[in-house]
Amino acid sequence: ETPDLVILDVKMPEMDGYEVCRRLKADYRCRRVPVIFVSALGDVEDKIKGFSAGGVDYIAKPFDEAEVVARVANHIRLRQLQRQLEMQNELLQREIAERRRAEEKLKFLLAHDSLTGIYNRNYFQDMMKLFEEPQYQPVGMIVCDVDNLKAINDNEGHLAGDKALVVVARILESSARADDIAARIGGDEFAVLMPCCNQRDMDVVCEKIRTGLARYNRANPDAHLGVALGCALGGKTADLEALFRQADAKVCKQK
Repeated sequence: ETPDLVILDVKMPEMDGYEVCRRLKADYRCRRVPVIFVSALGDVEDKIKGFSAGGVDYIAKPFDEAEVVARVANHIRLRQLQRQLEMQNELLQREIAERRRAEEKLKFLLAHDSLTGIYNRNYFQDMMKLFEEPQYQPVGMIVCDVDNLKAINDNEGHLAGDKALVVVARILESSARADDIAARIGGDEFAVLMPCCNQRDMDVVCEKIRTGLARYNRANPDAHLGVALGCALGGKTADLEALFRQADAKVCKQK
């Protein structure tokens, strides 16, 4: 077992006390164990050598027994307090880590849709306000509605409907550019916000969405999953709320 304290003479055969102390401190199990030197070598240089080796105290012979007992008791008490402090610090670090995880989880939940895991309406609206800044213009808007979601829910159950929403979310995420914001607006409606965009960029993303759906339907012949897409491209000072309504109106015409 790891000792609570070591009382160590300096003059010993084969290995002196200084070397023993250094080796104890090199062992991770004993590096915090207090070491008291007791020696007839009482010069200042000897004491400095003992402290340099890792000792916490140096008692010169001849010594008073009561003094040794008192110093031993003090160092054991200090070590106990140090252990308590280490335990409290460890608990504090765990609590801090747990709070950070809880804060990160809360931030994620506030910004993401609970079903699909992509951004939610609130975050999307915040980004619309940000992307109205001139450095993000022009901005593209793609609105996407899932076809026949109500029929899927009625005929196959809500689990099937939820799966369809998750599939569409993954396709939108994989189709969008790195800086685009794909979000679930609510119900069966999704949108992709595209900063610093042109018509070709939007066409490429829309084609990727259609290709992704086609690939999914080929792999799942009973799925028949489809979407209606509406696109709108803003100018250098676009009103993004109006841009969203413009893209959404194109979706409505397809239904």
